[in-house]
Amino acid sequence: QGEACRVVLVDKESDELFAVAPIPSGISIDVVVEPVLDSSRYYVLRVEDTSEGRTRHAFIGIGFRHRPHSSDFSAALYEHRRFLQKKAEAEKRTEAWEIQEQRS
Repeated sequence: QGEACRVVLVDKESDELFAVAPIPSGISIDVVVEPVLDSSRYYVLRVEDTSEGRTRHAFIGIGFRHRPHSSDFSAALYEHRRFLQKKAEAEKRTEAWEIQEQRS
């Protein structure tokens, strides 16, 4: 959704929310989702709990049984990162164009 990105983990049997790893704009995705060095199927997530009026975080590991699912997850994160980069570039170009128009 726009600039907002989050990884949501849901219990597949009960459909209950298990954990959320929000990825705020302005920070690298790698701060929240870090690939494990020796495998392309495992990641470490920085999840947050904002209940009880305060924010707590923990690190949990997730893994995909099948490599294509891991690739899809990684691609989705990459696409979001690319979207943010393109948006920032477009804003810079618009700002530069507006400055140039004001000078003319």
